[in-house]
Amino acid sequence: MKFAEKLDFLMTLTKTTNNALAHNLMFDASFISRLRTGRRLMPKNEEVIRRMAAYLAERLTDNTSKKIVMDVIEAIPSDSLASTISLWLTRDDEQADEGTNGQVGRFLNNLSGFTPKAPPGADVPSGLISTTDELMSIHYGVEGKRMAVQFFLSEVALRDKPQTLLLHSSEEMSWMTGDPAFSQKWSALMFAILSKGNRIKIIHTVDRGIDEMLDSIASWMPVYITGLIEPYYYPKKRDNTFKQTMFIAPETSAVISHSINDETGNAANILFRDKSAIAAYVAEFNGYLSMCRPLFKIFIGNNITTFMDALTEFEMGEANTIEKRFSLSALTMPKKLLVKFLKDAGDETQRLLDIHDARMSRFKKLLKTKRYTDIISLPDVRELANGEVKSAMSVLMEGRFGSYTPQDYIEHLNNIIALLKANDNYHIHITGKPLDEQYILYCREDLGVIVAKTSEPPIGFAANESQLTAAFWDFLKHSIGSQEYDHPDNEKAILKLREYIEEIKGSLKAKTRKKTSG
Repeated sequence: MKFAEKLDFLMTLTKTTNNALAHNLMFDASFISRLRTGRRLMPKNEEVIRRMAAYLAERLTDNTSKKIVMDVIEAIPSDSLASTISLWLTRDDEQADEGTNGQVGRFLNNLSGFTPKAPPGADVPSGLISTTDELMSIHYGVEGKRMAVQFFLSEVALRDKPQTLLLHSSEEMSWMTGDPAFSQKWSALMFAILSKGNRIKIIHTVDRGIDEMLDSIASWMPVYITGLIEPYYYPKKRDNTFKQTMFIAPETSAVISHSINDETGNAANILFRDKSAIAAYVAEFNGYLSMCRPLFKIFIGNNITTFMDALTEFEMGEANTIEKRFSLSALTMPKKLLVKFLKDAGDETQRLLDIHDARMSRFKKLLKTKRYTDIISLPDVRELANGEVKSAMSVLMEGRFGSYTPQDYIEHLNNIIALLKANDNYHIHITGKPLDEQYILYCREDLGVIVAKTSEPPIGFAANESQLTAAFWDFLKHSIGSQEYDHPDNEKAILKLREYIEEIKGSLKAKTRKKTSG
C-alpha cells in the first residue's frame, strides 16, 4: 500500500475528517485532502507523521477496530499502537519511486495541456481591496495568509507606476494551491499586475520535496508565460525547521510570516505598509538573493535564437543522456533530409545548418564516452501517408519545416539503424504506443534537463538544479525500464525498425496498386 492509501484507510476506519486531522496538526484541510488522495507525497518531517499516528491511534477506541488495523499492518513490532502506526505509515518503499514518477508525469501532462486562463491586462477582481490604511495589520492562519496576500496583490495592481516584486516562501504551500477559488483570484491579480509592467523576482524553495516544487512551478505557470518573472533558488542545504514567507513590493507593502515545520494553521501573517519596515525586508531579501542561482531559464513563444543558445550550453556538458519527444530527433536525421526541411528557411538556412553541424559534432564526441538513449514511437503508417507526421524541428522552429513523406521517414530510420550499428553507446527505446504528449523531455544525468511544451502557447524550461534533474532523469529511466536501460539490445531494436520500414513499403505498394486498379 502507498502512503495515501494507508492514511485514507486509517481515517475512514476511525471516521476522521480532513478538517479534524488538519485542526489537530494545525494544517489546512486541503493539505490533508491532497495527502489522502495521493496528490501530495508523504511528508518528510517525521514529527508530522508521529503526531498524525498518535491522533489516529487515540481514535481507535474499541478492540475490533484495533484488531482490523493490526491485521492490515501485520504487527510491526513496536512499544505502542501509535508507534506501530507511525512505522507502518513511513514503510512506503513503493511510493518512493512510483510517487515521484507519477508526480513528474502529472506535471508534464498538465504542462502539455496548459493554456492561459486569462489574458494579460485582466482587471483587479472586486472585493479584494483592503479598507484600512494601517501601517501594519495581522492576519492569522491559512485564510489569514490568503487574505493578506490578496490585499497585497490588489494594492500593487492598483498602482500605476511599475516595480519589481520580491517573492519567497519556504512555508507549506497548500495555502496557495489547495483552494481553486483562491488560485483563480491569484492568477487574475498576477495578470493585472504584470499587464502594468511590473516584474517579479522569486526565490523558490527546492528542498521542500519534488512534489511541492513541481506544484509550485505549476501554480506559477500563468505568470511564467508572460516572460516577466525571474526564478531563483538557494543551492545549499537548509534547516527546514524555521520557515518564512516574504512577499515584498518595495514601493507599496510587504507580507511577512514565519512558521515552525509545516504548522501554519495559527501563524501570524503581517501586512506592512510602513516604508522603513518594507525597506528593511527588501535589504533582507536582496541579501538572500545574492546567495542564490537561477532555477531555470524560460523560453516563451518562438524565440528560437534564445532557445538554441541554451541548447548549445546544455549540450556542452558530457553525461549520459535520455531524450523523449513526439518525433524523431534532429540529431539522428540525415543531413540531406535536414536540408530539404530547411528549404523555406530563407536567410536563416545557413545559420541553422551551422547549428546542426555543431550539434552533430558534440553528439559524435559524446557517444565515444557516454550513453545516449532516444525514446521514440513509430506512427501509424496511415499518418505518414497523409503527411501528418511532423519533422523533428518543426514545432520548436515555428512550424515552418514541414512533415515527413513515407520515404523521408524511411531515410531517417535507416540513419538511426546505421547509428545503432556504429555506436555501442547509442540506443533507442521504442514505446508500444504513440507518444502523443505535447512535450519534449531532454535530460543529461546529474547535469540538467530541458522541458519544452510543444502545444500552444509553446514554453521551454532549461534547469540544472540537482533535484529537478534527478526527478526527470528517474522519470525517463522508469519510462524505459531499468532492465532495458541497463542492458539495451541494439539488434532487437534494429529488427523492429526494419520490420516497420517493410510495413511502410507494403503500405506504399498497396496504395500504388489501388491507384493502378482504379
